[in-house]
Amino acid sequence: MTLEIVEKTDKPLLSRTDVVGEIYFDGAIPSRKDIKTQLISKLGAKDELIVIKKIDSSYGTRKATVYVSVYKDKKALESISKGYFSKRGVPKEGKEKPAAKAPKEGAEAPKEEAKEEAKEEAKEEAKAEEAAPAPKAEEKPAETSKEEAKEEEKKDE
Repeated sequence: MTLEIVEKTDKPLLSRTDVVGEIYFDGAIPSRKDIKTQLISKLGAKDELIVIKKIDSSYGTRKATVYVSVYKDKKALESISKGYFSKRGVPKEGKEKPAAKAPKEGAEAPKEEAKEEAKEEAKEEAKAEEAAPAPKAEEKPAETSKEEAKEEEKKDE
């Protein structure tokens, strides 16, 4: 992966520098983490002051355009930047990926609960059917299929 800086605009009122760069890569689009490490080496900025706003790529090309803001200090970042921009690409706190066995065990418990609920619903439906009066055998349903109507006509002839 190579990073080429195309445009660099200093915005002193916002205490930041907006950077537009192009990334040339092989295979999949690089992750935000990989792009950030390239930006740190090219720009010499701190990791927590770089906000990747957008990674724009076209289908079938090995090039992506990256839109980045580099803030002067942490205070400017917090006051100006939208919170979700700085949270992108950062692992969530307190939520670590569980071990491989944990999801399987956790997945079984909801399945068992769902089975129990289905059994209870089936019992309730059976009770409701027993309580409802059964239709008389002599009564025919209002709607008959075309095949049944044809069969009746043949019997009449």
